Amino acid sequence: MTIDAGWVKILKTNAPRAFSDALPARPDIVFVEGQIKLMKGDFITTWDAFLQSQVVNTIESAFALGAPVVVMGFDDYTYVPRSKNMTQSKRNRSVQAVDFAEEDELPPRPPADWMAAMRNRTFKVKVIKYVVSRLKQHYRLEQRRSVVLDFHGVPEVVGGSYKLPALFAEHSAERPLRRGECDIKGADYLPHRGSLLLVSTDGDFIPIALIQLEKRRRESQSFANIFVHRIKIKTATSARRRAPPSASTSSSTRPRCSSSSRASSPRPTRPPRTSARSSRSQAVTSA
Repeated sequence: MTIDAGWVKILKTNAPRAFSDALPARPDIVFVEGQIKLMKGDFITTWDAFLQSQVVNTIESAFALGAPVVVMGFDDYTYVPRSKNMTQSKRNRSVQAVDFAEEDELPPRPPADWMAAMRNRTFKVKVIKYVVSRLKQHYRLEQRRSVVLDFHGVPEVVGGSYKLPALFAEHSAERPLRRGECDIKGADYLPHRGSLLLVSTDGDFIPIALIQLEKRRRESQSFANIFVHRIKIKTATSARRRAPPSASTSSSTRPRCSSSSRASSPRPTRPPRTSARSSRSQAVTSA
């Protein structure tokens, strides 16, 4: 979730050059917020279709951008702030959660009332565990590409030769890293050089990315970039734009962003058109 979407609109209004229609560079790592991928349409009626449509297709689209590493991140509710429980309670007032206990198994098919089922956190965790288990099996024979499953504790690397960042070596049962929500997990994969693409509709990724870039720049003189894709915002600036701006990158500390009206993953070869009514944007920040 975004604490306040207003400041994102201000950012786009005051810094329009920070947004562009195309991905400025090939990402080295793509981090996908898995929470949003848990929400499905009514046309998906089997677990296999759910996995393929919501998760596998997303991972393959990320690989198609040229990144050899794709991270699928999920919230670890053990360390999610208590304040989020209040948000969840408010949501449950409009859609009542279904009854589902820890000892229950997932039904043979996804429940017809999917929204109500996902209001039950125990059910949601079971779905995440199902997705993680199936992805480990699906990508186990990969040799050149790596899928990182970041849910609980130390992330799991499936396939390829990717090595986790050094910070995960600090994790132990006595001193856990306490990484809860996805928005704080994403920046952990920022390489020293190159670029990290964050795929999320959560506006909180932008300030966290800016903070982490500045921190890395001061601590290790990092020259990495972070791109944030699909932040839906609507401003007068976007409505006036007709021609796509330059997709060139910059070494300045000012954030650079790119916008797209398409809901699918960004394709550098065919920049999507920008809608005058709303935009799905891609924030690009560079240290």
